[in-house]
This record gives sequence, C-alpha cells and structure tokens, in this order.
Amino acid sequence: MAMARAEHQLCAGIDDSGIRAPGGTEVVARGRTQRLRQCLDSFGIVVSAMEAVVQREPECGRAIVVADVHGVITQWNGGCQRLFGYPAAQAVGSTLDLIVPEHLRETHWAGFHRAMREPQVKDLAADLPVLCADGEVRSFAGRLLVLSDGLGVAFGAVAIYTDQGTTGVTPFG
Repeated sequence: MAMARAEHQLCAGIDDSGIRAPGGTEVVARGRTQRLRQCLDSFGIVVSAMEAVVQREPECGRAIVVADVHGVITQWNGGCQRLFGYPAAQAVGSTLDLIVPEHLRETHWAGFHRAMREPQVKDLAADLPVLCADGEVRSFAGRLLVLSDGLGVAFGAVAIYTDQGTTGVTPFG
C-alpha cells in the first residue's frame, strides 16, 4: 500500500503530454507507457537498494526510518525497534507523528513539507528527540536526508539514528 502511494507520487507528473519537472519544463517527450515504465523502474531500483540497506543495519546499532512524501513510514528496521521500542508492524503505515514528540510536530511538519517541495542536499546531523514507545522522549544522534530524483523531485525522506554518541548539535534546545 505505501509503495503504491509512493509510486503514485513519484510518477504524478506523467500524463499524455510528457513528464514535467518543477516549473513545468517537459523533460521527456512522447510515449506515456515508456515514461511510466522508466519512472517505475527507477523507483523500484531505489526502493530495492534502500530495503537492502535498511534491513541489514539492525546489528550495526543504526535505526533507519524511511517515509514517503506524505510522511508515512514505509521502512522500519530492527534498529528502530531496539532504539525506539515500536515494532515494524505498528510503525510501517503510520505517520512520522509516531516518533515526533507532540510539542515539535508543528515545526516538524512545516520543515518536512518544505523539504518535500524544495529538496536540497544539506548535512542535517543533530541530536534529535524521538518519542519512544514507552512515552519517553530520548535524543539520538541522527541524520536526515531527502530522497529525490535527478530532476530534484522529492519522493521521500530517510532518517538514520544511532545511540553510539552525540553530534553535539541540539536544534530543539
């Protein structure tokens, strides 16, 4: 279900007149079926690679969360359950509100939606507060990345957390 939503978002710019990049520039001409196939093939490669990385990381002490452009969790590895306490069955399909502390949700969603509209490559590493399953808010060293295609169109985000130290950056006090 989540993959279908992400495919829809990734390929939303496909119609009979071509694929349009932000600003309306046509980037591929002719052949809707071929454009759709190229779009889904690219998406499938990225998703397959991401799944392989996400599922391999729990033994390394890293929690990896992947969300689509709507903030719905699509990937949740064993490291997430170990650090945050939520099983994958509860997390996948939920929004990021599951792990964003209530007092930070408005700020989080404003930043998340801005990043999805205007993805930029930035180094966003900080000690990030996470609402854990036991109701406690704990900080983990984390890195946030927007996932975007070669045209700069966002199709999701990934957060990578560890409990093996601190970045020394605390953006929320």
